[in-house]
Amino acid sequence: MKSPYNLIACLGFLISQSTVAAAKPNIVVIVADDLGYADVAFNPLHPKEITMPHLDALAKQSIICRQGYVTGYVCSPTRAGLMTGRYQQRLGLYTGGEAGSGLPKSEQIFPQFLKPAGYVTGQFGKWHLGPDPEWSPALRGFDEVFGFLGRGAHDYFKLNDPADPIYRGTEVVQETGYLTDRLGEETAAFITRNKSKPFFAYLAFNAVHAPLQAPADEIAKFNTGDKDRDALLAMGKRMDDAIGNVVATLKKEGVWENTLLFFFSDNGGPLAQTANNTPLRAGKHSYYEGGIRVPFLVCWPSQLKPSESQAIVSSLDVLPTALAAAGLPAPEGKRLDGINLLPLLRGGTAAPQRDLFWCSGSEEGWWAIRHGDWKLVGEKAKVGLFDLSKDTSEKNDLAKTMPEKVAELTKLHEVWLEQMANPSKGGTKKRTAEQSEPVDRKAKKTEEKAKKKEEKRAQNKAERTEAAVPAAPKKRPNVLFVISDDLSSRIGPTGDKAVLTPVLDRLASEAMTFPRAYCQYPVCGPSRASFLSGLYPQSTGILDNETNIADIRPSTPSIPGVFRQAGYWTAAVGKVFHKPLENPGNDTWDQVMAFENDETAIELAAREKFEKEHGPITGKNRKIWRDQLLTVAPQTRNQGVKGVGPGYGPTGLRDDQHADGKNARQVAEWITTKASAGKPFMIACGFHKPHIPFIAPDAYFAKYPIESIKLSRSPANDWDDIPRIAATQQYKEYGFPDLGKEDDARRREFMQAYYACISFIDAQLGLIIEALHKSGEWENTIIVFVGDHGYHLGEHFMWGKVHLFEESARMPFMVRVPGVTKGAKNKGLVEMVDIFPTLAELCNVAPPAHLQGRSLVPMLKDPTAPGKEYAYTVVKRRNGLGLAVRFGNWRYTEWGSPDQAELYDLAADPQEFTNLVGKKESADVLTRAKQVLAKAEAHAKSQFIAPPKPESLKANPERP
Repeated sequence: MKSPYNLIACLGFLISQSTVAAAKPNIVVIVADDLGYADVAFNPLHPKEITMPHLDALAKQSIICRQGYVTGYVCSPTRAGLMTGRYQQRLGLYTGGEAGSGLPKSEQIFPQFLKPAGYVTGQFGKWHLGPDPEWSPALRGFDEVFGFLGRGAHDYFKLNDPADPIYRGTEVVQETGYLTDRLGEETAAFITRNKSKPFFAYLAFNAVHAPLQAPADEIAKFNTGDKDRDALLAMGKRMDDAIGNVVATLKKEGVWENTLLFFFSDNGGPLAQTANNTPLRAGKHSYYEGGIRVPFLVCWPSQLKPSESQAIVSSLDVLPTALAAAGLPAPEGKRLDGINLLPLLRGGTAAPQRDLFWCSGSEEGWWAIRHGDWKLVGEKAKVGLFDLSKDTSEKNDLAKTMPEKVAELTKLHEVWLEQMANPSKGGTKKRTAEQSEPVDRKAKKTEEKAKKKEEKRAQNKAERTEAAVPAAPKKRPNVLFVISDDLSSRIGPTGDKAVLTPVLDRLASEAMTFPRAYCQYPVCGPSRASFLSGLYPQSTGILDNETNIADIRPSTPSIPGVFRQAGYWTAAVGKVFHKPLENPGNDTWDQVMAFENDETAIELAAREKFEKEHGPITGKNRKIWRDQLLTVAPQTRNQGVKGVGPGYGPTGLRDDQHADGKNARQVAEWITTKASAGKPFMIACGFHKPHIPFIAPDAYFAKYPIESIKLSRSPANDWDDIPRIAATQQYKEYGFPDLGKEDDARRREFMQAYYACISFIDAQLGLIIEALHKSGEWENTIIVFVGDHGYHLGEHFMWGKVHLFEESARMPFMVRVPGVTKGAKNKGLVEMVDIFPTLAELCNVAPPAHLQGRSLVPMLKDPTAPGKEYAYTVVKRRNGLGLAVRFGNWRYTEWGSPDQAELYDLAADPQEFTNLVGKKESADVLTRAKQVLAKAEAHAKSQFIAPPKPESLKANPERP
């Protein structure tokens, strides 16, 4: 007979179990990044150097799933599958680039399923399901967010990088510390705050993903003989400590027993990073077991008995298991691909026979299926068949001896793949055997590319025929027009990775980028007068920086003026027209503002000293002070000092103390406060940088170590074959006294400062884009980003602008139109005079009849649509003009007459070192070039109106 005390104890235990079961469990999902299968102590084959006591302790309280899988072999696809409980391929997400670009907003994700049941939800760490604020987890159902959007990696120590910020909710925060520690601390604090409610905490470490960074004292604890391995182990140990902190908090707050906790890695460990996946084959970036089978734990102290399981489980199962634990039904309409693991883990049912599928699309070429104990792996042209019950390491390929099994599993995969969406970034779902044949691959690829191009052209032509112009939207689109001063094409979207522009890179992923875009005059004033009026400089009559278009052509409408008359709220900040506060035409702006940099510490000290010696800076003292300021420090020089060069260097100021920082914040304020009062807005933001002086906050200089700056070289005789009038001696204004004599140290200092200025404005643009997301205007805002012209940084031994080489005439240009542009490039020729008619068509605004550009809407819709026949650029020299035309792969320039001309084949000579004028083999091209130039010049002059007071025009200096 049982003791009554034992009976009472049993009854008490059952009552406590039913009470716990009745309460909704807390749910914690912890995801490691790139963790090796054997780099955990609960893998019996782990190397001896592994030290993870907290994970080891957790494993002893968990069910260890020895056959735990994830849905992708890289970070972001797995996260898409986890958040939706569905194969990410159903959403068209096959690659890291596709998933990392954004999880479709039409998809309901993990926290949104739980919130109706009263859960408070928090996300901590790496998101990687959209790089911009519009994709923030704070906008997808998470109540609290602390982490980074990012693409994959994040520095573990630099937590205040404006190019890759840490967010709390949707706000950027300034943080210090080691990132892994901070993620554990924030998760623990979330648990403490919400212990009285059911909560869902998603802790997504970026550890142990590259870069290999850990505190030095942590690294010193390991001595494997491999510094990278030591760093990786230290990162794992620090992650283990953070997990220990979370578990200890769950226990301290009394919620441990009723918390369902999952732990796994997002993919296998990368072998190149010293990860250990023993006994599995390969690692990250493959569908062999080492790429997709991961350490996997499930813990629910009150409900699940610690054990080991050989059942096949997947990260797809996490969401349906959590829903079942919370007593919530499976969603209707969109089927979940995972299963509820609770019956299996409780021992109530046998492990089900199930199939798992993987596919990375035709471009990457990988696919796989797990069918019972059988595994079929496709790697481009190869197919491998393995019996995992006998061959976990996938060493014995049975494909040749068991073709029937290969055919059976291939068919199962094909049936599954038929149900999946096409890849969101194009291409086919799966590489076929025919695609893998090594028969004249180059010719076949060229043929397929041409076929796709033709099909796309036909499709777009049909769409344009059906609707020649975009239908007027129900809500007229806003326009954000961003102009950067003196910006060369040295940015990522136009092909140069030397300069770090993460915000522009992300914008380009949704825009149409035009890598062959040309200004009409390579100096600020004439260029802006041209593109803001839609007229070539020879029609505006503005050929210098001194003349104001409002004076010379007061009745000529501008982009903002026409949009304001059409009902738009218009505002400008910074340098839009050449002079920030000028107001061409009537009623151009509803608001217009301009800012200056705050006084730096250097300037403050110099001014106080000056005033002590000379008195207030008024009257004659003003000029004396300005002259003296030029000599105080490189940062205090404005335009430049003869023989020394323009100002440059870190200022010691914050971003918001610089004029461009203030510009961005003003635009963000207009957007977030709804200053347009219900009207569609056109806001023009004129960034001053990277115009000289090359000064910016210190952090942006740190991105470009001097020794890392790469220099281009020009031949010593580079000027010998060009007309003397083509070149200027501006190199002297940058402190280079002699033609052709390089000073690498000086050149690198200027280039570092120029690059820093670009990264600075890139970060400021990020604030504006964030405001568009926060205000809800992102999906209804067209963005134009453009430089007013290019800039020489020593190429051809030239500095600055006022030249007609590619470096001066070409500039970055991209246009983002919601629902139209999709992150492509159109390599056709375009001009800045095309901006006005393009915006007018996109916004259903009637354009002035005299515009000389053409709408780029067909090119925005179709990256293969042809560009213009030519691009035309002019610049003043003495009493005449240099005229340049870019057509095909050629650039032809005349300096007053055909006797002073240049012709370059940019396909063979992209740096324009060899002038082909006078070469017999170029005679036919030269004839054609002259015809194109004559046609371009006639068109450029066709809208010229004689100014009312021609004597008011001033001579144009040959300097900016």
